[in-house]
Amino acid sequence: MRVACSWPVLATGWLVVSLAGTGAVARAQTPGGGRLVIPPPTRTIVVADLAGEWGHHDGISERYVDRLTGAYAGSDTLRFREKWLITAQGAISLDFFAIQNGRKIVQKSAGVVTLSADRIMVIRMSNEQKYLLRGWLETPTMTVMKLNGPWYADGIPADIIHNPAQGTNLDLQWVRLKAH
Repeated sequence: MRVACSWPVLATGWLVVSLAGTGAVARAQTPGGGRLVIPPPTRTIVVADLAGEWGHHDGISERYVDRLTGAYAGSDTLRFREKWLITAQGAISLDFFAIQNGRKIVQKSAGVVTLSADRIMVIRMSNEQKYLLRGWLETPTMTVMKLNGPWYADGIPADIIHNPAQGTNLDLQWVRLKAH
C-alpha cells in the first residue's frame, strides 16, 4: 500500500511510507505479518528528542442492534487525524481534524510538553493530558513513538507504568518523518 500524506500510514504486515512528491518510499517488515514492533526506548528520551511534526490517525466504526430483536439500530463512525508540532524547548501545537457521522470537527490548540526521566509525557493545553512513552523506533527516514494514554487528573495507574501488557488498548503510534 502506498499513501501520499504528511506522515506515514502504519499497516498490518508492512509499514510503507511514501513522501508526497518525492517518490521516496521506506519499508519495514513486521514479524510474522503482524503489527510493527516498537521497542522500549534504549536511552533516556528528552523533550528535545520530540522536536518536529508528529502525526497519528485512526478511527472507529460501531454498528448497533436492538438487543431484543437483533434488528439494525444505527451506527456511529469517527475518523480522525492529529498532528503535534513540538519544539526543542517544549512548546506544542495541536491540529486535530475529524469526521463523525459526516460532521466535521476541527480543533487547534497550543501549550507546553514536558517529559520526565521515567517516560511520563505531560501536555498542558486547555487541560492536562499524561502519556507513558512505551516505545521508540528510529529508522533512516522516520521515528515512531508508542504512547499509552491519554490519562487525566488521576494520573497513570502503576500497573500501566510497570506492565507493558496492561492497557494496550490505549497504545497509540505517532510518526515523525525525518527531514531530507
